[in-house]
Amino acid sequence: MQQPTWLLVLEIATGVLLVVFVMTGIVTASRICKLKPSIRISSWNRSKSWSDEITVLIDSDMLKSLPKLSRQELEVACEDFSNIIGLTPETVVYKGTMNDGPEVSVILLCAFEGHWTSHHELFLRKQVIDLARLNHENIAKFLGYCRESDPFSRMLVFEYASNGTLFEHLHYGEEAQLSCLRRMKIAIGIAQGLRYLHTELQPPFAISKLNSNSVYVTEDFTPKLVDFECWKMMFSKHEKAHFNSKASFPGHGDFAEDRHADIQGNTYAFGVILLEIISGRLPYCRIKAIWLTGLPSSSSSRMRSGS
Repeated sequence: MQQPTWLLVLEIATGVLLVVFVMTGIVTASRICKLKPSIRISSWNRSKSWSDEITVLIDSDMLKSLPKLSRQELEVACEDFSNIIGLTPETVVYKGTMNDGPEVSVILLCAFEGHWTSHHELFLRKQVIDLARLNHENIAKFLGYCRESDPFSRMLVFEYASNGTLFEHLHYGEEAQLSCLRRMKIAIGIAQGLRYLHTELQPPFAISKLNSNSVYVTEDFTPKLVDFECWKMMFSKHEKAHFNSKASFPGHGDFAEDRHADIQGNTYAFGVILLEIISGRLPYCRIKAIWLTGLPSSSSSRMRSGS
């Protein structure tokens, strides 16, 4: 029996549509297979080719445009790395004088090549780019960085504030040097620097640990904010392994962005610095704890009775 014409047309149309859908699926699948992810997350354990594992998540062109200094050049400037002006478990800070004249502070990261991972390197490069975008008279100017493999070296270079830290002037310097006008100038300068970091930058930038030791002053008592504690955060995060591979890259709440979220902490710290500037007292005190069990029996009974 011959099929109706309309039924034959319907079968042909259905077959054509089915073929089109199958071909579209095949083409789409082949394209997805060819498109490899642009983000490659390496394992936390260091491999021999960790430098090849660094993904293109950082603006490499911007990184290349930043001043890169050689270890030999910095070694000469810092008198064979003998002029130490600061020391922490994570960093050594040297004072140096470059060939073209300016005095600099050189921060050497205390890291061994065998313990240095791709995550450390990624964090360092992000920090370098982050620091390079800061441009304010009350922020220590970032001048360049050193990254070499033989010997293994990771260093950052900032302008040198020749008059020491605010903490030194408040608690170890001569009282006459820090007049009321100078204290006011320093307080206003810190506030202006923080306003720039918190409200004028996108994304905002927060000092990892803001205190009077992170405020350097020039000869004319202009304050310069410097962030040294971010490297402590980097190494402590490695030791505690509190972050996974997803949290190690931009856009996923990585630990380098913790600093950007700490604006309120900076605001509180600024209040503490203000009290320190006004009162001249230390921002902390040592209180000897007295346990109730160590009090005389009469004193204990009075405290329990509320008298």
